[in-house]
Amino acid sequence: MEVNGNVKGISRHDLEMLAALADLSVPKHQVCSEELASQLAMLTAAIQREILLYLDRRGKVVYVEVGDHATVPMTDMRRRRGTRRLAGVRCLHSHPSGSGRLSQPDLTSLVTLRLDAMVAIGVTESGMP
Repeated sequence: MEVNGNVKGISRHDLEMLAALADLSVPKHQVCSEELASQLAMLTAAIQREILLYLDRRGKVVYVEVGDHATVPMTDMRRRRGTRRLAGVRCLHSHPSGSGRLSQPDLTSLVTLRLDAMVAIGVTESGMP
């Protein structure tokens, strides 16, 4: 899978690990798995940038994007069949600052992009979610 966004300066190994996130999946009745949260936190700590994942309703990672230390752009996936429906994707992203609270831009994106869910994982300095 292609890794999008601010990838300049990221090592080849970390880019491969980011792309490998697409091989992980989450049971469809869960928002996130412990394994995915751990991998996302570890990579966030390693590159000190926010990472965004979009998961489809089956729990498969369908998109990976890297931001900077404080933000990550949220792309409109347009997977819905009608303008009144939800997008059909969940957004899972990391906050290198350690806070797992949704920011105002997170909440705005949740509504304007009509995402199924928005999850922020705060990452400690040691790389733990």
